[in-house]
Amino acid sequence: KMSLSIKSLMFSANPFKGPPRASDTVFNLLQDAIKIMMFQASDQRVQVDFSAPPEFEKIVTEADLYYVFINLIKNALQAMPQGGRLGINCSLHNRQMEISFQDNGAGLTPEEMDHIFQPFYSTKEGTQGLGLGLPICQKILARYDGSLEVESQPGQGTTVRVLLPYAESGVLHGK
Repeated sequence: KMSLSIKSLMFSANPFKGPPRASDTVFNLLQDAIKIMMFQASDQRVQVDFSAPPEFEKIVTEADLYYVFINLIKNALQAMPQGGRLGINCSLHNRQMEISFQDNGAGLTPEEMDHIFQPFYSTKEGTQGLGLGLPICQKILARYDGSLEVESQPGQGTTVRVLLPYAESGVLHGK
């Protein structure tokens, strides 16, 4: 149990375990995160659907967003151990990029929703979660003036939205 916790903590602390590059397009970072999680998804019989408009293939950003995408996909898969569907949809609204991760897993209770952004709070049993994923995602997104929105209903699944400013210049810089 201890080694699993340490490995999980190290992964949480080092978001650059993923792509060996400093920057890439939002589309490529998302696609790479999906590819790396596909083995787990197919093993759990989770169908993953991904759609993005062409603008997402042109906006270059830093690779730390890859960690956000991996964490949100991992959370969705953990909510569907018996299979299900994960929809990852990208869209543009009012000069804002939205990337939504919608699963049809167990969902969260109102009590769980009150605590999901608190460090070390986890809805997962045992060593499956340290409760650092969403707080770290929030910190990374804050560097880009971005945010996370979560909607969930017990038994009906969860939708997590990543909101980022649309970079007209084609480059989304973190602070």
